[in-house]
Amino acid sequence: MFLFLELVLQPLIFIMVC
Repeated sequence: MFLFLELVLQPLIFIMVC
């Protein structure tokens, strides 16, 4: 679950930063 969350949050954060 944590791994899945990190995999989904990583791209989300990247998009938010850009």
